[in-house]
Amino acid sequence: MKNPEIGLPELLALDLDAHFAQLVASYQQGLYVFILRQTGHAQLAEDILQEAFLRAYSTLRNYPAERRRTLKIQAWLYKVAVNTFYGHLRQTRVHEISLDLLEDFDQTWQSAWYDQPDIMSEQREWIRTLEEYIARLPLQFRTLVNLYYFEELNHQEIADLLAIPLGTVKSGIYRGTQLLRRALTTQEGEVRSR
Repeated sequence: MKNPEIGLPELLALDLDAHFAQLVASYQQGLYVFILRQTGHAQLAEDILQEAFLRAYSTLRNYPAERRRTLKIQAWLYKVAVNTFYGHLRQTRVHEISLDLLEDFDQTWQSAWYDQPDIMSEQREWIRTLEEYIARLPLQFRTLVNLYYFEELNHQEIADLLAIPLGTVKSGIYRGTQLLRRALTTQEGEVRSR
């Protein structure tokens, strides 16, 4: 993952209002995709993302310049996004939402395959299947799998972000991965038997 935060904490410390848009531009896409994987619903992901950035701005506004200067922006923003997501779950009591990621398929990635429609079609189907199975995972595993495999955070970063023990992170990622493998293996067996 790119490191857009080099220099950004310093800029935020100097003038938050002038540079907050740069923070949003740097992290908006990655946070949106993460939240989309958590919710499985594009509009809900957009709403949570917007709320997360509003909370981030408000919090940064209350931080002294020195704290903004030393902030690990990426990890902090993911923590804000996760907390916003969980807060939304508590408010709405939504646990499962249908998933249709083809509407939100990344146009940049899609254009790389424009001359190979059969490969693109297979890849789309695989992504859709994987995302559907991830969305069905119990929430604690879904979050860990998303952070580890898709956001590429290491075990310690996830433990720090979610404020849970390192062993819990490792076992949760393992258990979530095993559940995904079983589900995908079962689905593959069903497709072959048809």
